[in-house]
Amino acid sequence: MTLSNIFNYIIDKIKSTDLLTDPYEHIWIENILSDEHYTQLRDDFESREYTQEDDDHSLSASVGWDEFSEFCKSSELYTAIQQKLTATRLHSDVDKFVVNYLKDLPEHHIGLHSDAKGKETLQWHIYCPDIDYDKWGTIFCLNKDRLGKKEFPLKRNAFLAYGKNPGKDLHYTEPGDRIRKSLLVRYR
Repeated sequence: MTLSNIFNYIIDKIKSTDLLTDPYEHIWIENILSDEHYTQLRDDFESREYTQEDDDHSLSASVGWDEFSEFCKSSELYTAIQQKLTATRLHSDVDKFVVNYLKDLPEHHIGLHSDAKGKETLQWHIYCPDIDYDKWGTIFCLNKDRLGKKEFPLKRNAFLAYGKNPGKDLHYTEPGDRIRKSLLVRYR
């Protein structure tokens, strides 16, 4: 069985979901992974050794689930996200694929920023906290005054993709009584 066959259902979910546009283009899908794959992701997440290497986050670790890591970098997945977000940057134009687990401690937050460096920088999370929260996920806003604020729940197995608008896809997190765990994939 090829990688695309194992994970085709993820691409199907992305293609069949609605594109959300408030405050800017993004995809939100709950229960993105099958129960079996989510368990594999959580087991791999918990088995990794975390260090303070990522500039934005408390702790990060490499992904040990090689099949899924390769799928995250695949042109099939990237193209499904790119087309749904109506982005123009092609998979062949991506210089670097970053696939990391992130663990942010309660006191940690990420300041308001855009990950784009003058070009579309698509990225996505699969959240994997120990319990679900109604807030504490990524927060989107339209400008530096944080107008148009939209906060996502930190919910197990929820998928959030964005990054079509270079320099305008502003987002941040807030500290809180939670440990924010996620898989983050960036296409730089």
